[in-house]
Amino acid sequence: MLRRRGHPPCARRGLWHWQVAALAREAPKERGRISPRRAALQNSDSAASRLAQERALKEPVSGARWDLSGPEWTASCSRKKAFQVTKVFFPILEWLPKYRIKEWLISDIISGISTGLVATLQGLAYALLVAVPIGYGLYSAFFPILTYFFLGTSRHISVGNWPFPVVSLMVGSVVLSMAPDEKFLMAGNNMTGLNKTLIDTESRDAQRVLIASTVTFLVGIIQLVLGALQIGFIVRYLADPLVGGFTTAAAFQVFVSQLKIVLNVSTKNYNGVLSIIYTLIEIFQNIGTTNIADLIAGLLTIIICMAVKEINDRFRHKIPIPIPIEVIVTIVATGISYGVDLEKKYNAGIVKSIPSGFLPPEPPAVSMFGDMIASAFSIAIVGYAIAVSVGKVYATKHDYAIDGNQEFIAFGISNIFSGAFSCFVATTALSRTAVQESTGGKTQIAGIISAGIVLIAIVALGKLLEPLQKSVLAAVVIANLKGMFMQVCDVPRLWRQSKADAMIWVFTCIASIILGLDLGLLAGLVFALLTVVLRIQFPSWGSLGNIPGTDLYKNIKEYKNVIEPEGVKILKFSSPIFFANIDGLRSSLKSTVGFDAVRVYNKRLKALRKIQKLIKKGKLKATKNGIISESGTSNEGFEPDEDLEDSADPDIPTKEVEIQVDWTSELPVKVNVPKVPLHSLIFDFGAVSFMDVVAVRAMRTVVKEFERINVRVYIASHLDHIIKMLEHCTFFDDDIQKEMFFLTVHDAVLHIQSQIMHRDIQDPIFEKISLMQESKEPIEFTETNQNEELDVQEEVWFYLVHNCTIKNLSKECYTDFLREDFDVKVYTSQSIHQAVIAEQLAKLAQGISQLDKELHSQVVARHEDLLAQATGIESLEGVLQMMQTRIGALQSTVDRIRAKIIDPYNKIVSRTAQLARLQAACDLLRRIIRILYLSKRLQGQLQGGSREITKAAHSLNELGAMNHMENLILLKLAAFMNNGNTCGGGGGGSALDFSV
Repeated sequence: MLRRRGHPPCARRGLWHWQVAALAREAPKERGRISPRRAALQNSDSAASRLAQERALKEPVSGARWDLSGPEWTASCSRKKAFQVTKVFFPILEWLPKYRIKEWLISDIISGISTGLVATLQGLAYALLVAVPIGYGLYSAFFPILTYFFLGTSRHISVGNWPFPVVSLMVGSVVLSMAPDEKFLMAGNNMTGLNKTLIDTESRDAQRVLIASTVTFLVGIIQLVLGALQIGFIVRYLADPLVGGFTTAAAFQVFVSQLKIVLNVSTKNYNGVLSIIYTLIEIFQNIGTTNIADLIAGLLTIIICMAVKEINDRFRHKIPIPIPIEVIVTIVATGISYGVDLEKKYNAGIVKSIPSGFLPPEPPAVSMFGDMIASAFSIAIVGYAIAVSVGKVYATKHDYAIDGNQEFIAFGISNIFSGAFSCFVATTALSRTAVQESTGGKTQIAGIISAGIVLIAIVALGKLLEPLQKSVLAAVVIANLKGMFMQVCDVPRLWRQSKADAMIWVFTCIASIILGLDLGLLAGLVFALLTVVLRIQFPSWGSLGNIPGTDLYKNIKEYKNVIEPEGVKILKFSSPIFFANIDGLRSSLKSTVGFDAVRVYNKRLKALRKIQKLIKKGKLKATKNGIISESGTSNEGFEPDEDLEDSADPDIPTKEVEIQVDWTSELPVKVNVPKVPLHSLIFDFGAVSFMDVVAVRAMRTVVKEFERINVRVYIASHLDHIIKMLEHCTFFDDDIQKEMFFLTVHDAVLHIQSQIMHRDIQDPIFEKISLMQESKEPIEFTETNQNEELDVQEEVWFYLVHNCTIKNLSKECYTDFLREDFDVKVYTSQSIHQAVIAEQLAKLAQGISQLDKELHSQVVARHEDLLAQATGIESLEGVLQMMQTRIGALQSTVDRIRAKIIDPYNKIVSRTAQLARLQAACDLLRRIIRILYLSKRLQGQLQGGSREITKAAHSLNELGAMNHMENLILLKLAAFMNNGNTCGGGGGGSALDFSV
């Protein structure tokens, strides 16, 4: 609960508004309680006190949570909620209380020591890339770990300013561009007679350290701001092909920058466009000054490091701890350089001096921010992207999650803190992280231990590394570039998978080599976005067809046996529709339907004008067979079709031109009117994620154009927000209704088929009946509204037929009465008979009409149900047929199982019975043999006289028992024989025959 005075703990810590809002969403456990301030207000007796308390009640309290659910408002900020918010800022509070000391501590110690040794060496090596004194690399390997230990969410990445060589090189390019050697030249000593120009290395190194630390500070500010604004998603625009090409180009630049150190060749510091080319040219121009001792040491270091790293990779499952070859090579090279004194004897380049202890913190040069803001932003994004990518790999492997925005904040604060101590930009690299994870590191405790190893090197071991050759450190850097160079092997695979991604990789790599890392990254990013725009501007499209028996529609060019519905075209446009790809939509539509709707309309209008003009001139006349030209006159309608867009005749009103013509039949004028072989067009909007205002207007125009030529347009598989967008842009009107939208393409096709079926049901039965009555009664024309405009052809036809009918009737009447064989009675009877027949035909026509209306109403009212039932019956027939097929297959399977299991089982039963009988017979034979033996022995005992009488009694007793058992066995054997004969088990096949 909030007290009346002061602020809650969370308010004192200055929590951000979005975290306070997160607290405000939590509901209190107690509802309707009265806050202390309101209770004090109620209990106060003093008017002044009440007034002061009322003012305090109206003032907002930072970090408070208001409960509006009860009768009184309450403001609270519990310790639990404050601790939860604190854990968001300090993830160490989440995992450190759960730390398993007995299980993880030993592994973290071993991992920290191994990683610390590698960090010490690589801190020295990567300082060469940043173009600062080597000792500052050790500072840069120590300070970032201290802050990331508390703020980072990854438990396995190894953080430090001995980073991915790409970031070090990008920082080094900024340092060299702002502090080149040319700015620190000084004249030589004239007393020696030398006119040689020297470089003030002390001032140069101090300025470069200041620039590097300022860049680091600015990068930290940028990362902290981006993390606070929750825009960690910005790294998603750095696609894997772009990062692969960029890092490969950076590896090439690192190789060139370290090559001159391995050769110990002095060159100028080039920056900007083609700087790497100029550096290579100068290296080869001065290659004659190569120091052999440095070259041999560098080559041996590269060969040994790469060989041992290959062994570590191949036998990583057998070697518990990777061999720290960089540390071993460094120690050996330092000993050799110290023992042989390579600097004096062979003029080898050595480290010379490494300061002991720490430097006091210094503020950044704020005046330089404007000159390095662009490069700092690139470094901030690239460093963060590399760190988060590596962290996600190990987070997925060990089943935990990292917070991208918190990583932005952690690296931002680490860089700000490190920049104050003359360090350069902090990030991580896969090689050191792999060492920390492979040696058993579980948490960032290993990182703190590695920082302790670096601290020992800074305080006590720095002097021991002063004889170390710089070429050995440069060779260590080059040996670690193998993995980055091997990314070139990804290009063929990318080309097979996606040519656009392969082009992004190659373009970014070449641009980064030629233009430099900053401009190359920007150029690669622009090119990657351009490929996305081009793929959206020129997306894939296709005409769809139905897979028979299903509701699936696939591209007719990619799938076989797909059928296009008759008179229907289905166009799928696989992209959002916006102002850039409207022309692509129109061209794909024209290719799908096979004609241009605007040209068809203009041609039809031109043909109608010519037909009307010729009818008015009398060049054409109407007959039952259509409009034909008079004999002996030339048809002016058959004139050459030269102009595609003929201007309208001013003498012919526009309304008279709007007549209906069957455009599928042959026209009497020579106008090339394209045929329209379809009556419906369906747009599949399943892949259209959004539409802008220009696209809505274009779609409205397309719908109008096709409606003018009697082609209905439908839209299917659309998203809900597409309808809302169309409504906002006034897409709908009296002609364009929402009935043109369907959930699926199949629904639209079924609707079109039902509409065609509805038109087919409305057969002109009245027209057939009128043809039956044509010889008896004048033709009755359907009355039309005066406001409706008649077709010119219908007017001519009505006039000719009506006049001809009246004349023919008058001639026939007079001819019948003037014939000589005219009989009044016969004529009267025939007339009455014909009248009766006409009346019956009229009644029949009326009944047929009523029946037709009833059938029409029934079908129209229930055509959806009938269509659904017909579809269901077809589906049921298919299911029944499939079930019948499966039942037949199951029956055949049962027969096969019976043949394979039941028949052998019966044989086994029969053989078992035979074996049982055979076993009983064998037992009987053994007992018969025993009886014969006892009988023979009894005879001998009886012949022996009284001495053998006792034995004879025993033998006789045993014979009695054997006789009883023999009878039982015989009965059992007889029972087996009877069973065998009854079951037909082949008892007659026994080789023994017993009789008692």
